[in-house]
Amino acid sequence: KAATLDWRFPIAIGLGALLAVGLFLGRFSWELPTIYAVMSLVSLINYRLDKHFAETGQWRTSEAMLLTIDLCCGIIGGLLAQALFRHKTRKESYVATTLVLFLVHALWLGGLAFGFIRVDQLAQLAAGIF
Repeated sequence: KAATLDWRFPIAIGLGALLAVGLFLGRFSWELPTIYAVMSLVSLINYRLDKHFAETGQWRTSEAMLLTIDLCCGIIGGLLAQALFRHKTRKESYVATTLVLFLVHALWLGGLAFGFIRVDQLAQLAAGIF
């Protein structure tokens, strides 16, 4: 199966589209897409390094670390890296966890982009907690 046909590409693009829509509609500022871009790059680099380490028999990056980076706004890069490098694509539990992370980010970004979640309300909630 060619990487270009991998299901991860369209859902990564979909998450990027939600970021673009939210930015365009003024639902959030440029900081959020920037955070996603930086963390996605961090994720992509970590997947590539782990793939290299696996091929050369070196110390590996833990699955928990890769998934944590994906959770912390690196999901787009993680999805692209899995597809591009064919890494972490066979273990069913890892794929399932990646799908859960995608759904969390899709709901979060969709809620923000379409106004179901408001940033000012989140800020008030956070201020009340802390």
